[in-house]
Amino acid sequence: MAAFPFCQSNLEIPRTYLFPKGYPATPNTLGEHIRKRRMDLGLTQAQVARLIGVTLMTVYGWERGRFTPATRHLPGVLRFLGEDPRAQVQGFAARLRAAREGLGLSQKGLGMRLGVHPSTVWHWEHGRTQPSIQFWPLILDLIGSDLAEPRATTGDRLLALRRARGVTQAELATELGLTQQGISEWERGLRQPPGRFEKWLQNQGIGRRA
Repeated sequence: MAAFPFCQSNLEIPRTYLFPKGYPATPNTLGEHIRKRRMDLGLTQAQVARLIGVTLMTVYGWERGRFTPATRHLPGVLRFLGEDPRAQVQGFAARLRAAREGLGLSQKGLGMRLGVHPSTVWHWEHGRTQPSIQFWPLILDLIGSDLAEPRATTGDRLLALRRARGVTQAELATELGLTQQGISEWERGLRQPPGRFEKWLQNQGIGRRA
């Protein structure tokens, strides 16, 4: 009896990849990111502890979710991970806190660096208040901003600064003693800031570039 043609075909059954036991394929917490990175590298918890500079039980507690890394340990943790899994946080307050912790600074430590009281930093990180103008160059250096993009125009930089601060054109205009229309025209590149504001913009890192 002749064989039917379809009987000669080879059926390929897709393989299901099995992760090792306890492997967090889609990590959510910092502890899960640490465990995933450790297992990807084939390291023991003791080896990771030595790399970060903590005890074995500390790494065990992080991975089990019993506690989170203290601020002083975060620089070592982020170096081990090779990235900051918190980098996608949105909003100025969350970005400021993530940047501070990534540097291993307490609110007191950041306050000393900026010359403000720790309670001021606390209010910034909880969205209670916004930093005043003179602190923004240092803060933007800390949290990162597209203000550093060399191809950006003065208007682009002003818009990025305003968005980073989470203020409206009207609010920024009031702070600077200008009109909202003036801020709008600067941001759209319809005209350049007058000389008396150009120096202020340069101090914010957003003035004209040669």
